[in-house]
Amino acid sequence: MEITSIEMQKKRSNRYSIFIDNKFAFGLDGVDLLFYKLKEGDTLSQEKYDIIMDNVIFSDAKNVATNFISFKQRTHKEVINKLQSKGFDEITIDKVMILLEKYNYINDFNYALSYIKEKSNLNNEGLIKIKYNLKLKGISDEIINNAIEESDINSIDTIVKLLDKKIKDKQDISIKEKNQVFNFLIRKGFSYDDIYNAYNIFIDN
Repeated sequence: MEITSIEMQKKRSNRYSIFIDNKFAFGLDGVDLLFYKLKEGDTLSQEKYDIIMDNVIFSDAKNVATNFISFKQRTHKEVINKLQSKGFDEITIDKVMILLEKYNYINDFNYALSYIKEKSNLNNEGLIKIKYNLKLKGISDEIINNAIEESDINSIDTIVKLLDKKIKDKQDISIKEKNQVFNFLIRKGFSYDDIYNAYNIFIDN
Protein backbone atom coordinates (compact mmCIF):
# COMPACT_ATOMS: atom_id res chain seq x y z
CA MET A 1 0.00 0.00 0.00
CA GLU A 2 1.46 3.34 -1.07
CA ILE A 3 0.63 6.61 0.66
CA THR A 4 -0.07 8.63 -2.46
CA SER A 5 -1.23 11.84 -0.78
CA ILE A 6 -1.55 13.54 2.61
CA GLU A 7 -3.84 16.56 2.56
CA MET A 8 -4.74 19.05 5.27
CA GLN A 9 -8.49 19.09 5.83
CA LYS A 10 -10.23 22.37 5.02
CA LYS A 11 -12.52 22.50 8.04
CA ARG A 12 -9.97 21.20 10.57
CA SER A 13 -6.45 22.45 10.01
CA ASN A 14 -5.00 20.08 12.62
CA ARG A 15 -6.38 17.04 10.81
CA TYR A 16 -5.13 15.34 7.65
CA SER A 17 -6.70 13.07 5.04
CA ILE A 18 -4.55 10.08 4.13
CA PHE A 19 -4.87 8.63 0.62
CA ILE A 20 -3.62 5.13 -0.10
CA ASP A 21 -3.24 4.05 -3.72
CA ASN A 22 -5.04 7.27 -4.74
CA LYS A 23 -8.08 6.51 -2.58
CA PHE A 24 -9.09 8.14 0.70
CA ALA A 25 -8.20 5.76 3.53
CA PHE A 26 -8.66 7.63 6.82
CA GLY A 27 -8.16 10.92 8.65
CA LEU A 28 -5.55 11.55 11.34
CA ASP A 29 -4.69 14.35 13.71
CA GLY A 30 -1.30 15.96 13.23
CA VAL A 31 0.06 14.29 16.39
CA ASP A 32 -0.89 10.83 15.13
CA LEU A 33 0.53 11.63 11.71
CA LEU A 34 3.89 12.38 13.29
CA PHE A 35 3.69 9.45 15.72
CA TYR A 36 3.15 6.90 12.95
CA LYS A 37 5.68 8.69 10.71
CA LEU A 38 3.46 8.73 7.65
CA LYS A 39 4.86 10.44 4.55
CA GLU A 40 3.76 10.75 0.94
CA GLY A 41 5.38 8.12 -1.24
CA ASP A 42 6.06 5.75 1.63
CA THR A 43 4.82 2.16 1.63
CA LEU A 44 2.38 1.39 4.44
CA SER A 45 2.54 -2.19 5.68
CA GLN A 46 -0.64 -4.12 6.40
CA GLU A 47 0.46 -4.48 10.02
CA LYS A 48 0.86 -0.74 10.49
CA TYR A 49 -2.38 -0.06 8.66
CA ASP A 50 -4.26 -2.46 10.96
CA ILE A 51 -2.71 -0.85 14.05
CA ILE A 52 -3.81 2.59 12.94
CA MET A 53 -7.33 1.38 12.13
CA ASP A 54 -7.67 -0.45 15.46
CA ASN A 55 -5.99 2.05 17.77
CA VAL A 56 -6.78 5.40 16.22
CA ILE A 57 -9.62 5.29 13.70
CA PHE A 58 -11.90 3.04 15.76
CA SER A 59 -11.28 5.20 18.83
CA ASP A 60 -12.06 8.37 16.88
CA ALA A 61 -15.26 6.89 15.48
CA LYS A 62 -16.33 5.67 18.91
CA ASN A 63 -15.79 9.16 20.37
CA VAL A 64 -17.79 10.79 17.58
CA ALA A 65 -20.66 8.35 18.12
CA THR A 66 -20.74 8.62 21.93
CA ASN A 67 -20.64 12.41 21.76
CA PHE A 68 -23.46 12.36 19.22
CA ILE A 69 -25.73 10.22 21.40
CA SER A 70 -24.84 11.99 24.65
CA PHE A 71 -27.13 14.96 23.91
CA LYS A 72 -30.27 12.98 23.12
CA GLN A 73 -31.51 9.61 21.92
CA ARG A 74 -30.54 8.70 18.36
CA THR A 75 -31.65 6.01 15.97
CA HIS A 76 -29.41 3.39 14.43
CA LYS A 77 -29.59 5.18 11.08
CA GLU A 78 -28.81 8.60 12.56
CA VAL A 79 -25.60 7.35 14.16
CA ILE A 80 -24.49 5.62 10.96
CA ASN A 81 -25.20 8.78 8.95
CA LYS A 82 -23.17 10.82 11.42
CA LEU A 83 -20.17 8.49 11.17
CA GLN A 84 -20.43 8.38 7.38
CA SER A 85 -20.46 12.18 7.26
CA LYS A 86 -17.17 12.17 9.16
CA GLY A 87 -15.61 9.89 6.54
CA PHE A 88 -15.29 6.68 8.54
CA ASP A 89 -15.14 3.43 6.60
CA GLU A 90 -17.86 0.77 6.67
CA ILE A 91 -15.87 -1.75 8.73
CA THR A 92 -15.13 0.82 11.44
CA ILE A 93 -18.74 1.97 11.50
CA ASP A 94 -19.94 -1.64 11.88
CA LYS A 95 -17.58 -2.16 14.83
CA VAL A 96 -18.82 0.99 16.54
CA MET A 97 -22.48 0.06 15.99
CA ILE A 98 -21.94 -3.41 17.43
CA LEU A 99 -20.38 -1.84 20.52
CA LEU A 100 -23.20 0.69 20.99
CA GLU A 101 -25.88 -1.96 20.55
CA LYS A 102 -24.12 -4.34 22.93
CA TYR A 103 -24.43 -1.83 25.77
CA ASN A 104 -27.88 -0.66 24.64
CA TYR A 105 -26.67 2.87 23.91
CA ILE A 106 -28.84 2.81 20.81
CA ASN A 107 -32.16 1.01 20.70
CA ASP A 108 -34.63 1.81 17.93
CA PHE A 109 -37.59 0.33 19.83
CA ASN A 110 -36.94 2.46 22.92
CA TYR A 111 -36.41 5.48 20.69
CA ALA A 112 -39.70 4.88 18.86
CA LEU A 113 -41.59 4.34 22.12
CA SER A 114 -40.26 7.58 23.60
CA TYR A 115 -40.87 9.51 20.37
CA ILE A 116 -44.48 8.30 20.07
CA LYS A 117 -45.34 9.26 23.65
CA GLU A 118 -43.69 12.67 23.33
CA LYS A 119 -45.27 13.60 20.01
CA SER A 120 -48.69 12.26 20.96
CA ASN A 121 -48.91 13.58 24.52
CA LEU A 122 -47.02 16.87 24.18
CA ASN A 123 -47.58 17.83 20.54
CA ASN A 124 -50.92 16.09 20.00
CA GLU A 125 -49.69 14.58 16.73
CA GLY A 126 -51.49 11.74 14.99
CA LEU A 127 -50.03 8.33 14.30
CA ILE A 128 -49.82 8.86 10.54
CA LYS A 129 -47.44 11.78 11.00
CA ILE A 130 -45.56 10.03 13.79
CA LYS A 131 -45.06 6.87 11.74
CA TYR A 132 -43.89 8.87 8.73
CA ASN A 133 -41.26 10.75 10.73
CA LEU A 134 -40.02 7.60 12.45
CA LYS A 135 -39.56 5.94 9.06
CA LEU A 136 -37.52 8.95 7.94
CA LYS A 137 -35.28 8.28 10.92
CA GLY A 138 -34.66 4.76 9.61
CA ILE A 139 -36.83 2.77 11.97
CA SER A 140 -38.53 -0.30 10.50
CA ASP A 141 -42.29 -0.71 10.19
CA GLU A 142 -42.19 -3.70 12.52
CA ILE A 143 -40.47 -1.76 15.31
CA ILE A 144 -42.77 1.24 14.81
CA ASN A 145 -45.91 -0.89 14.96
CA ASN A 146 -44.71 -2.74 18.05
CA ALA A 147 -43.90 0.55 19.76
CA ILE A 148 -47.32 1.98 18.86
CA GLU A 149 -49.02 -1.10 20.28
CA GLU A 150 -47.08 -0.86 23.55
CA SER A 151 -47.57 2.89 23.87
CA ASP A 152 -51.34 2.38 24.02
CA ILE A 153 -52.10 5.76 22.40
CA ASN A 154 -55.79 6.68 22.14
CA SER A 155 -56.14 8.82 19.04
CA ILE A 156 -59.88 9.33 19.51
CA ASP A 157 -59.43 10.92 22.96
CA THR A 158 -56.69 13.18 21.63
CA ILE A 159 -58.84 14.33 18.71
CA VAL A 160 -61.82 15.01 20.97
CA LYS A 161 -59.63 17.24 23.16
CA LEU A 162 -58.40 19.11 20.10
CA LEU A 163 -61.96 19.54 18.83
CA ASP A 164 -62.96 20.99 22.16
CA LYS A 165 -60.20 23.59 21.81
CA LYS A 166 -60.84 24.41 18.16
CA ILE A 167 -64.65 24.52 18.10
CA LYS A 168 -66.26 27.28 20.17
CA ASP A 169 -69.89 26.29 19.71
CA LYS A 170 -70.46 22.71 18.61
CA GLN A 171 -74.22 23.31 18.33
CA ASP A 172 -73.74 26.03 15.73
CA ILE A 173 -70.73 24.94 13.65
CA SER A 174 -70.71 25.84 9.97
CA ILE A 175 -69.62 23.52 7.17
CA LYS A 176 -66.69 25.84 6.50
CA GLU A 177 -65.51 25.70 10.13
CA LYS A 178 -65.96 21.92 10.23
CA ASN A 179 -63.85 21.50 7.07
CA GLN A 180 -61.16 23.79 8.47
CA VAL A 181 -60.99 21.77 11.68
CA PHE A 182 -60.91 18.47 9.78
CA ASN A 183 -58.07 19.73 7.56
CA PHE A 184 -56.18 20.89 10.66
CA LEU A 185 -56.50 17.43 12.20
CA ILE A 186 -55.41 15.72 8.99
CA ARG A 187 -52.31 17.92 8.92
CA LYS A 188 -51.65 16.86 12.51
CA GLY A 189 -51.45 13.29 11.24
CA PHE A 190 -54.78 11.75 12.21
CA SER A 191 -56.70 9.43 9.93
CA TYR A 192 -60.01 10.60 8.47
CA ASP A 193 -61.86 7.67 10.07
CA ASP A 194 -60.56 8.58 13.54
CA ILE A 195 -61.40 12.24 12.97
CA TYR A 196 -64.92 11.38 11.82
CA ASN A 197 -65.56 9.04 14.77
CA ALA A 198 -64.11 11.50 17.28
CA TYR A 199 -66.19 14.32 15.81
CA ASN A 200 -69.40 12.34 16.27
CA ILE A 201 -68.45 11.59 19.89
CA PHE A 202 -67.66 15.26 20.45
CA ILE A 203 -70.97 16.46 18.96
CA ASP A 204 -73.08 13.89 20.90
CA ASN A 205 -71.55 14.65 24.31
